[in-house]
Amino acid sequence: MESFAIFLLIVTFLQGFELIIYLTPSLPSKELIFLLSLTLPAVGYFIMALAFGEVQLFSVISSSIWHLGCSWVGTSLLTFLYLQWRAKGSFPPLIIPWRRRGQALATMIFWPMPLWGLVAQICLLTNRWTRWPCIVWTSYMVFFDKTPSQGGWKKCMWWTDQLMFHLCCEFFPSQLIKTAELDPAKSYIVGYHPHGILGIGAWCNFCTEGTGIGKLFPGITFRLLTLKELFWIPLFRQFLLMCGACNVSKASINWLLSRPGNAAVVIVGGAVEALDAAPGTLDLTLTKRKGFVKQALINGASLVPVLCFGENDIFETVGSENSKLLKAIQKKLKNVFHYALPIFHGRGMLNYMFGLLPFRRPMNTVVGNPIDVPNKIAEPTKEQIEEYHQKYVKELQKIYDTYKDKFAPNRKRDLVIK
Repeated sequence: MESFAIFLLIVTFLQGFELIIYLTPSLPSKELIFLLSLTLPAVGYFIMALAFGEVQLFSVISSSIWHLGCSWVGTSLLTFLYLQWRAKGSFPPLIIPWRRRGQALATMIFWPMPLWGLVAQICLLTNRWTRWPCIVWTSYMVFFDKTPSQGGWKKCMWWTDQLMFHLCCEFFPSQLIKTAELDPAKSYIVGYHPHGILGIGAWCNFCTEGTGIGKLFPGITFRLLTLKELFWIPLFRQFLLMCGACNVSKASINWLLSRPGNAAVVIVGGAVEALDAAPGTLDLTLTKRKGFVKQALINGASLVPVLCFGENDIFETVGSENSKLLKAIQKKLKNVFHYALPIFHGRGMLNYMFGLLPFRRPMNTVVGNPIDVPNKIAEPTKEQIEEYHQKYVKELQKIYDTYKDKFAPNRKRDLVIK
């Protein structure tokens, strides 16, 4: 429980610091900022002198007037920099509709669910009463449990249609655009692009009813496929399974596609594509990604391209776009941890400058026309895989050309397929 208490203290400290920044008034002029920077430290020392006594105060702060003067100058400089930064900062108004506050709160709770699960796991491992049960449970999940690769749990529609998920989708907001019907008598492999930093758009659209996917495509059950390691995290595992998620593997895809009406959603670019995520861009890792096409041919499933405008915009990335060394280090780490480690930041609950909350930027997800496969092909040739891969890329490019001016008018560059 000590680790849990430390975690709570850290979270409380960070949120308390953000609250102090938020409540600090923004001063209108540099002259007033300069005046307060000189007087506030002196007032603070005077209050401390009254509270603790002049002798005790000076013995703690310094042993001479020179040291006290240096301390006052340093504190004044820090106060000046802080007040000037606060004046230039961007903060939400004090009075905001409750639903808008609820959107931010729901998003802050649910998108870092892996973090909350890891914190719970660390707390269980550091407690002597729960350590061994946690080790046994984790070992079973890693070495013996086949649930995520055999269809997972039945998707809980009452769970995915909860208000909290609707609030998460409203936060950005996230919108789903349908361009063609999907036949419930068939099975599908849905390719989602781009990965973005965390694939939040894929979760909003295919793991929840926040964008109304069940009403848009009646009779189709969408199952998001993700890393198997995420199913080893307590709490987050149950969260994923209740949303209908499965792990991304051949066994999982084959199980899902053997039943009509299922749509296996694959984030094709994977962790490598996360390193290319940057606002105003759509750089896709797709040229050599043909395994999902092969699985579609083997199972006789139709291919459905999906392109999300805005997935790369909800976080600001740092450095990797211009630094080849940083990108090389990130790719090495990706090979070790099976996930890329992009350097990014969002906004906070009470500020628009820094934090882990995504920015409120729209995500518009377009579901393209299905590319039908005539029959099952037990052993597809390279030519057949290449043929359907080219059809898939062509349909994806068509989606981009149709909607780029509507949903990405301020783009830095056009679609790039690597």
